[in-house]
This record gives sequence, structure tokens and C-alpha cells, in this order.
Amino acid sequence: MPSDSAQQPDDGGDFDRDLPDESDMDDDDQPDIVPCPHCRRPISEDAVYCPHCRAALEETSSSGGPVMTAAVVIILAMLAAGLVAILLRR
Repeated sequence: MPSDSAQQPDDGGDFDRDLPDESDMDDDDQPDIVPCPHCRRPISEDAVYCPHCRAALEETSSSGGPVMTAAVVIILAMLAAGLVAILLRR
């Protein structure tokens, strides 16, 4: 049975782990704390939802962006051209 030295406790009973030194850590490793725009309670700057009021923090676009706008314009232009072609045949 193979032994995994990372999972074997040492003499002190702790697992042998290779953790970073405190000198490797700095304040930039932690996300900034900002107030929620809805409930004003402190939240992580990287949060997508407020853990307190459950409000969504990133704005979502309902239009779908420029690709969706271009697709709608092209489809409407094709429909208009088809309608003009049908009306001119009469």
C-alpha cells in the first residue's frame, strides 16, 4: 500500500503542509471591502451578490450587446427588402 507523506501526521500530530511564509503574503492578496450599494453593509469588492441582502451587484445587459443589435438590424433589413420585393411584383 503506497504511503502519501503529505497525508501522514508528523510527531506533533499536524499534517506536513508547505504553506506560504507570512513574508510572501501582503495586503494586496485580500480583496477590498466596500459597502453594498443596496444595504450599505460591508462586502468583498469581488462579490457578485451581497451575502446580506442577496442583491445582484453586477449590472446585466438585457439587450445582448452589439452582436444582438446587429443581428436584429440585419433581420429587419432582410424582412423590409423582402416586403419591398413582394410589393413591386404586383
